[in-house]
Amino acid sequence: MTPLPLHNIRVLDLSHLLPGEFATLYLASLGADVIKVEAVQAESFADEGLLIHELVNRGKRSIMLDLKTESGQRALHKLAATADVIVEGFRPGVTARLNADYQTLRAINPRLIYCSITGFGQDGPYMNRPAHDLNYVALTGILIKNAAPHGDAASAAPHPIPIQLADVGGGAMPAVINILAALYAREKTGEGQYIDVSMLDGTLAFAFLLLNTPSTILMGGAMSYNVYETKDGRYLSVSALEKKFWQHVCEKIERPDLISLGNDTQANVNELRQLFRTRTLDEWMNLFDVDQTCIAPVLTPEEVERDPQIIHRGVLKRDGERLLVAMPSRFGDMPAHLASPAPKRGEHTEEILKELGLTIN
Repeated sequence: MTPLPLHNIRVLDLSHLLPGEFATLYLASLGADVIKVEAVQAESFADEGLLIHELVNRGKRSIMLDLKTESGQRALHKLAATADVIVEGFRPGVTARLNADYQTLRAINPRLIYCSITGFGQDGPYMNRPAHDLNYVALTGILIKNAAPHGDAASAAPHPIPIQLADVGGGAMPAVINILAALYAREKTGEGQYIDVSMLDGTLAFAFLLLNTPSTILMGGAMSYNVYETKDGRYLSVSALEKKFWQHVCEKIERPDLISLGNDTQANVNELRQLFRTRTLDEWMNLFDVDQTCIAPVLTPEEVERDPQIIHRGVLKRDGERLLVAMPSRFGDMPAHLASPAPKRGEHTEEILKELGLTIN
């Protein structure tokens, strides 16, 4: 079997929250040997007994080190000498106090790629502020738009979005992309480098269109791009932005007079809402030619697992009561695969220390 692309890369994961752990999960899924460096006492998902620990630490080994002690730091330095990548998520300045910062470890291993994931980056007036996903989404202008565009009383106020956009999209994904780019650059230069990932910066990347246009077409203000309730209390998503797709919708609902109004945010969307309430979701899905326009049912989490396209691609995999996401990309004919189960905290401490020629104190 062809080895995964990162099979000869070693990653040290010093993070303890979702952005860093999700980033290293991706690297593990690509074949990297990810060693999770667990603190003896730490505020982590593992300590809280949360399911998320098991979801984001699959495919990793775990070593427990007390980085506040000389012996713990010595072990980390030995590990750093063997590593290609380090990912950490401490606030600025913390790693320096632990002798685990880039300058210290680069002196040990000049080829090291060191990625820091923080909320606001390593500089600026907010650099030392604590924050979570909701705060970053709020600061980027995304949250204010997560409300009814026409002042519907039930949802006019901003409310949290149901995914960790800043943690995963603004933190983990930029980290993975830049780590892979740095590994490629190292092949040419032989040198490692430092990567400063700000979750606020990364989340802003998702808001580039929102910040550049006042249009509400993509925010529920247009007929052609909206969510409609059906007769049975279900919902249908319509995203027929192109004229050919919207024309198909209008022809099927027998309203050719609306063809020219699809992307008009001044048109009366409520009229169409009333129309879609006259049939059930299944009736609408059967009416439209799904190969001719952009429509999809709004699925419940239970239905997502049963969707035929999702089943066919094999990205969602069930492990007992847990629903896991496999690596969502394919290399050649390699099928979607799951990394091995998450380790217990410190499970591989003795094994890894032996590899380094060290023993447990």
